[in-house]
Amino acid sequence: MDKNNYRVPRSLLALVIIILGAMYYYAAYVDIPTPEDTVTEFYEAYFNQDYPLAAANISVFWAAQLLPEYADLKPAELLADRATLENEAAQFFSQVEQQNPTPADVAVKVNPAYSRVGEYSALVVYELTQGSEPVSMEIAMLIKETNRFYVINIYPLQEENLRDIQEFDMETLDSDFKEILES
Repeated sequence: MDKNNYRVPRSLLALVIIILGAMYYYAAYVDIPTPEDTVTEFYEAYFNQDYPLAAANISVFWAAQLLPEYADLKPAELLADRATLENEAAQFFSQVEQQNPTPADVAVKVNPAYSRVGEYSALVVYELTQGSEPVSMEIAMLIKETNRFYVINIYPLQEENLRDIQEFDMETLDSDFKEILES
């Protein structure tokens, strides 16, 4: 009777642990979404009724505007309570969508030529389309809360104001957002 004693090399186990650690590090610290990715992911999640993912892309400061019970909290308290705010914002989005459903063929198209990124803030211009027809142009303002940008507000935008976006003073916006984050 031929008995083969095969063992998995211990170095293979160590290699698996190193690879898993590297994957976590990459996902957590290297693969940070750009402001354009954040806006796209927010809208695509919202349009696909994935409200938890949509809420994960908004700022706690925007969530506090949507949820009046959080309006009086300090910025540090809001940042510390992100998980609760995301959950409640997802519920809010679901309720809004039940009352005013989004048409099935709405999509978002980001225009990176007009994106502006500062240290604590970003502006992203995008177009909402229905089918292949443009419906509206908007601009998202994003804030860098921790290690990534989150949508803090959205505004309608007219095509004649696109030049103003390129000339916008990002240093002042960065200063204002830094002050909010540090207060």
